[in-house]
Amino acid sequence: MLGLAFLIISSIIGAGFATGAELVVFFGNSTLPAWVIALLVGVVLLTMFGIIIFLNEKNFHPPKIFFIPIYFVFFVAMTAGITQIASHFASILALILSVLVVLYGFKKMSKFNYAVMIFVLVILLITTLPHIGQAQGQNPNSRPLILNLLIYAGLNCCLLFPLFKRARKEFTLKQLLASATTAAITISFFILIILSSIDKSGVYPMPILTLSNNFLVVTAILLCMFTSMFISLFNIEQSTKSNAPTLVLVSAFAFGLSLLGFTQIVSILYPVLGFAAFFLVVCCFVLQMMPRRIPLSRVLKLPRP
Repeated sequence: MLGLAFLIISSIIGAGFATGAELVVFFGNSTLPAWVIALLVGVVLLTMFGIIIFLNEKNFHPPKIFFIPIYFVFFVAMTAGITQIASHFASILALILSVLVVLYGFKKMSKFNYAVMIFVLVILLITTLPHIGQAQGQNPNSRPLILNLLIYAGLNCCLLFPLFKRARKEFTLKQLLASATTAAITISFFILIILSSIDKSGVYPMPILTLSNNFLVVTAILLCMFTSMFISLFNIEQSTKSNAPTLVLVSAFAFGLSLLGFTQIVSILYPVLGFAAFFLVVCCFVLQMMPRRIPLSRVLKLPRP
């Protein structure tokens, strides 16, 4: 159950979360206290988790043709992030490892992720806690907080459909809900810590970036990107039933697109995809809750004489 919670966290805690950059973009202009923002994010995330679990329990899923591009954009963005922070060699190595991990199997991937997430979360705490209370200034982003909450939730939760679908076969409903709750609380806690420590008027959006020469810190950031990368590739594989050669081709194509740059990919595509994904998930939930109607094709079907 804890392994599933860590996999959920892995889907969310990518490059922008690790460095604090995406949290500044989404929530940096809010005048609300950090604990209020963290609570709101946690509630919205948990609500979305519940909707996704409900839709999976009803075996009702949004069209794959919409979600596959989102998974691919995440995969490309994480590849670009690794290239930007490390090198092209590190990016290629991460692509190869992500293919191997996905082919390795879901349960084994959960076990692998235990060590990764514990290490990452400990490093984030160590590098951020000493800076609590130092936040100052405002971020120029002008989007309303509620819109950013919806974009952030849609952007992150859309990755979890294949994950919950696979987990539904191996976990009970109570275990799924417990894992989702654990993940939402953990994410909210780190958002609280990060928003309480960022220097919104300075060069570095989060204290962790001031330690970019520290080997453990850089490793933690790269692992954040890598975990989001292999979750994205796992979603592509589950949605398309891809084999190994296809995943290799997908990775090669992703590497080529990643050369456009992490900032360009995130600033343009993330807000659009986030709001669209949230809207689609909510629409699917509403459709599933509507009373069943007799299909038109059945109504028009004439009885045989």
